[in-house]
Amino acid sequence: GNSLINDPAVAGDKAFDWNKEFKEVMDNDGFDVVIGNPPYVRQEEITNEKPYFESFYYSFGSRVDLYVYFIEKGIDVLKSDGLFAFIVSNKFTRAKYGNKIREFILKNCKVVQYIDFGDLPVFKDAKTYPCIIILKKEEDKKAREENLIEICKVNSLNFNNLKEYFDENKFEITQKELTSDVWSFETRSEERRVGKECRSRWSPYH
Repeated sequence: GNSLINDPAVAGDKAFDWNKEFKEVMDNDGFDVVIGNPPYVRQEEITNEKPYFESFYYSFGSRVDLYVYFIEKGIDVLKSDGLFAFIVSNKFTRAKYGNKIREFILKNCKVVQYIDFGDLPVFKDAKTYPCIIILKKEEDKKAREENLIEICKVNSLNFNNLKEYFDENKFEITQKELTSDVWSFETRSEERRVGKECRSRWSPYH
């Protein structure tokens, strides 16, 4: 089915009603975990569906690509304290069209981890600028703002274990440092790299 659209007039027999198809789950406030790798479909290819998205999705924008609606839907069907993990294009963190989904995330979730692969060829057949984002649905505003986000900018795919690479290269910021404006982690990542190099070169005997 079409997991984003619950209207047969738009999606035909692929229209999908989450409250009907997962009644027991949704009656209990939603899913504990949502994991996904949504399709990367450009906004030019979803022209017919845009009126529906405008009516039912907070993150709608005329230039929003399809994966953004998957992010919103994934968060929407989570229960409070539920976990969300997507590998998805990182463009929503910087593009103007990502303003509303950034706001939606910050108003509904703790950002637990963000791993940015930049333009590395994670998927051989497509250059999608992938990232991994892990969220935890959180109703308490103070808890969201005080949350520490673990961030890692991956500069090479020459590693055997992503978790080990992440643990060695991550840095943290507080969530209240983020707004619906562009999420730019490049400066902080570079500051951390330079600081790490300086510490490795420093010796008490010099």
